Amino acid sequence: MKKTRTGLTTTKALMAGAAIITLSSGVTPQAMAASGTGAASAIILTPISVTGAALHFGSATDSGAGGTVVMTAGGVRSTTGATTAVTGGALEQAGIITVTAANNAAINLTMAATSIVVTNGTAQTMAVNAFHVGTDAAGPGPIASTLVGTTGAYNLGGTVTVGAAQATGTYTGTYTVNVNYQ
Repeated sequence: MKKTRTGLTTTKALMAGAAIITLSSGVTPQAMAASGTGAASAIILTPISVTGAALHFGSATDSGAGGTVVMTAGGVRSTTGATTAVTGGALEQAGIITVTAANNAAINLTMAATSIVVTNGTAQTMAVNAFHVGTDAAGPGPIASTLVGTTGAYNLGGTVTVGAAQATGTYTGTYTVNVNYQ
């Protein structure tokens, strides 16, 4: 290898000269750069549809002291206190919540309120609470479930409180169930 006057080899001298020219010309060396790609996707699910069949406590009488009528999610009716169930009306039934959604979807069901009011159309009311969605042990939710196919049916039970000297009549009201994808 041939040495220059300053003791550098010719290759090192050329590289040093190129670096000086590069630095003095204002051009900077480019840094190493990298890029990559990723996937983007979206899944559009079927809108959830919810319909509810009546939760009907049937007919009852009260001797004036009040009590409750309980309808289990399994469709079994019982009473407490001075309230007595009247049989033969065939109206008593657990409510049925029918949910239609995406195939085999995981959903949550929750009662919108822990208590609702039913009225006889005048100022007379009764409270309905202690809701059970799906099973008697479940409570008001959220209840996690996975549909088999696109439709599922869930029983609804609850308790209506009959007041002391409750006025006679047919009491009605509405309940709301919220259903969401998990």
